[in-house]
Amino acid sequence: MTFKTLSKIHVCDDDANIAKLFESWIKVVTRYCDFHQNDNCWWYNERASLSTLAGAAWAMKGAIALEEFSTEKRAKAFEAGVEGGELRNGRCDLYIGCSSPDGSRSYAFEAKQCRQPTGERASPVLYLHRAMDAAWEDSGHLTKYEGDTRYAATFAVPTLRLDDVCPDDADSGVCAEKVRERIDHWIERTENFRSPRNKDTSYAYVFPDLGDVKFSNGNRLFPGVVLILEKRMKAARRSEA
Repeated sequence: MTFKTLSKIHVCDDDANIAKLFESWIKVVTRYCDFHQNDNCWWYNERASLSTLAGAAWAMKGAIALEEFSTEKRAKAFEAGVEGGELRNGRCDLYIGCSSPDGSRSYAFEAKQCRQPTGERASPVLYLHRAMDAAWEDSGHLTKYEGDTRYAATFAVPTLRLDDVCPDDADSGVCAEKVRERIDHWIERTENFRSPRNKDTSYAYVFPDLGDVKFSNGNRLFPGVVLILEKRMKAARRSEA
């Protein structure tokens, strides 16, 4: 049986490097699923998912990545749009640098991961927004020197009840059309992954082998993964006057 893959990329600020990174990330996730017939890279945790984003950077021409490196962080997030607090030792989840004929750009990421139920009786953004808020807070602790651009990154894994996506004949397996309908409806309910701060986000998602039962565990299906990026703008310095 041949399964189709569902994927999409949306970059809200026309950053060509982020668009290329998303494209590479989708290829990395799909490659992992092709390599392991009974496994996927979103089963696990934030750290495992972050490695796919770092791998996506290394797969790009002229790009580099560094994970979990020691750095200085602020003791607390920005208050009233102004940097404050003493610096402390910490770690940055991921640094990516991209070179191009127009010059190099660097990006720093703080990441979280969540599993989000998609049923009609479940809030479509309960755990999604919790993870986005946590990533946003962590990204605010990075100093402005970590990258030209800082991002709060959220890996979201939607979950579907098998009862909702299986035909009446259980021997027929998972219905790809029903899975697609559920995913599309959930994305619509999230308002295209709009942030808890009511801002547009950049995002990419990939659902390989749509409808394949190998992505099920227990009574639920975990059809794929979404990567959401919310840009953290640099704050103004305090006046010394």
